[in-house]
Amino acid sequence: MAIKIDGKFSYETSTLTMPRRLIVDLTPVDKIMVQTLIPVGAAGVVSVRAGQYKPQTARLVFDLAEQNPAQSVSAFEGGMKISFWLEGEAAAAKEPTRQAPVRIREIPKEEIHKALEEQPADESRLGYFFRAGVGLSIFLKPEMLVNREFSLYGETGSVSETYTLSNGVSFEGSLGKYFRLGRSRLKAGIGFTYWKLAPEGLFTLSIPHPLLSNAFRTVSFSETTALESSMLSFYGYALFPFLDTESFSIFFGPLVGYVSGKFLSLEDWDISDKAPFSSADVTVSNPTYFEDTVSELLFGAALNMELNLGKSFALILDTKILYLNPKVTNLGKRTNLFHLQPSLGLQFSF
Repeated sequence: MAIKIDGKFSYETSTLTMPRRLIVDLTPVDKIMVQTLIPVGAAGVVSVRAGQYKPQTARLVFDLAEQNPAQSVSAFEGGMKISFWLEGEAAAAKEPTRQAPVRIREIPKEEIHKALEEQPADESRLGYFFRAGVGLSIFLKPEMLVNREFSLYGETGSVSETYTLSNGVSFEGSLGKYFRLGRSRLKAGIGFTYWKLAPEGLFTLSIPHPLLSNAFRTVSFSETTALESSMLSFYGYALFPFLDTESFSIFFGPLVGYVSGKFLSLEDWDISDKAPFSSADVTVSNPTYFEDTVSELLFGAALNMELNLGKSFALILDTKILYLNPKVTNLGKRTNLFHLQPSLGLQFSF
């Protein structure tokens, strides 16, 4: 029997009894282009079985008859040769002359492809997993501008409010399962993300003059820490394989969920005014902020990359792109929270 092997390789042989078998392990081999079972019935060989014994190791098992044929295993560039023949009384009874090495027909590519397609996914890579990670929320449209009016000294003043969303820390967890998808795997599950919403507010007031009409003074102030809040999102996802190997995998797919949290915005303030009533004589103090409870459906997609660290653990680089547009009642408009959430985490499979 001649075996073609691409690239450099090494092999080990071993024998077993009850029943009699010759085992040949070939390394490194990551794909087997041969039928899994080949009936022989000659030279003391009943059949040959082939399979992926473990990653990078292919195994050939020769099921032998009771006559226990003689064997010869040799390697050459581009492959190896395994021969069997019967000697002594068994040879005289079964074969008057020494039989030439068994020849196996060349298998057409169509049959090889069909066998590979019908080969089931590795069951050891299917099952449940739990993932935990930490990352960032990176907003793609960070600024929101609102203009509102107020009455003072019998005239109408205005305030321009600019909320700039800063990148915030996110914490996430996910529970899911791998499902068979042909010879690959589908990754699906549910997850949650707790993320910080930390807007910076810049407020510019146009304040009427107490004595002169249409003589407005401009005063500005800013706020950072008082506007900090948080969001909690729950979602489900289904990720399809883009690349799936023993050591590294890439999955991509949609997700949909629900988010709830707080959004703080300017509510009121105090104004102190003194002569000669210029902009420098106006003091804005004691600003208060209104806390809106916001909730909204979210839609998005996730790119999930896995680097296997062992049988049960994997390093995960996960990037989600999320669209949500909740309404802020105090501002009378919706705020665009379209953002990316990259995270780095650890996954445990069980």
